[in-house]
Amino acid sequence: MKKKLAMLLLAMSLAMTACGGSAEVDEDKDTKVENREEESEEESEEESEEESTEESTEESEEESVEESTEEASEEQEVIPYAFGTFTDNAYENASMGYRFTAPEGCVIADESQLLGIAGITMDTLSEDYTEAMIEYAKQAMVYDLYAVYADTNTNVNVIVQQADTTGVTMDYFVEANRAQLESLTTMDITVEPGTIDLTIAGKEYTGLKTVTVSNGISMTQELYMLIEEGRVSTITFTCIEGNEAQMDALKAAFTEL
Repeated sequence: MKKKLAMLLLAMSLAMTACGGSAEVDEDKDTKVENREEESEEESEEESEEESTEESTEESEEESVEESTEEASEEQEVIPYAFGTFTDNAYENASMGYRFTAPEGCVIADESQLLGIAGITMDTLSEDYTEAMIEYAKQAMVYDLYAVYADTNTNVNVIVQQADTTGVTMDYFVEANRAQLESLTTMDITVEPGTIDLTIAGKEYTGLKTVTVSNGISMTQELYMLIEEGRVSTITFTCIEGNEAQMDALKAAFTEL
């Protein structure tokens, strides 16, 4: 039981770092906006004459570009998040575009169990997160999937958080999460240098690999992130050394709808 709880908390704590990353991204974006506004005010008088001359010649081109941009945005529009549906051994979410079919020996948590897991995680990790961050996580994060092998506790979880992703690059987001992981004090986490990539249900995720020691247990985790319009998806795989084959099976269990 102690081992299972440790692995559960580890998996969820890693996913929660995305909230810290999003908060830092939002704050940095606000600062950049303020700086841009100040620069714009200083330069507006100098550029006004030049802009008025160029506006008439560029107007038709700008309208054409705007129309093209709007058409592209409509084509790439992300379906608003909605919780999925369960069957005996599978879970599928149309808004996320994936189906997860549990490998043999793996159990999928139902919706009520997910709510219980979320509550345990928030309470236990309060030492590493401020009250404001915990409250933000409760409001912005949705625990979409948790599946675990009963014999080894190898598991995967999917967390979706609503966020303003305008102008956010994956490189910046990944490094923000790296900093959050390295700042955790409740667990001894080593974040490997560089990034790892994985295609999950037809989508390209970028991630970090870590090794954590908690309660005498050494565990490997792979944390994969995807930025889409208005949300960030985080998929975390966790296993004890020697159970990498089960982790691979969990990765293969995701298929595209």
